[in-house]
Amino acid sequence: MCILCIQLYIYRMIFPDRSRRKNRQGEQGIIGVFVLCLMMLVMLMGTGLLYVIRQGAQEGEDYRREMELRLAAESLVEQEACRIAAQADLADGLTEKEPTPISEVCRPEWADCSLRLTLVRCSPYLYIVAYAYQDETSGWERYKFAKGVMKHEGNHYRWQGWAP
Repeated sequence: MCILCIQLYIYRMIFPDRSRRKNRQGEQGIIGVFVLCLMMLVMLMGTGLLYVIRQGAQEGEDYRREMELRLAAESLVEQEACRIAAQADLADGLTEKEPTPISEVCRPEWADCSLRLTLVRCSPYLYIVAYAYQDETSGWERYKFAKGVMKHEGNHYRWQGWAP
């Protein structure tokens, strides 16, 4: 055996696995950094997913409230149209092209909103306008209009449909 081989043999006997351990410690550091970056990426993706879910729920609630307001206003217009179709003399006392408020503020028990109803007569048409609104604690209010048109034919009014 040569002297170099003997020295290497003795070195390995005195310090076993020292060279191998050194390489593995470096690998463990790189793996630790990689796992840390992967965990941060997963946490960011989870946070983004939670944000998207919360935003979707909020938009669904806003849509539900808007639909409730629109349906409440349309319901009030249809009720008034039926009442006018049954009694045509209710609209005869209205001034031409003057908005006439019929009800100031009413709060139906089936809806969480306030409603106002106004009639506008433009011969031979009668416009029924309902305004539904909901006061918010956040400082702004949601509202929806519904407008129906009735036409005077003879001595009665006939429903024409929804006005734009």
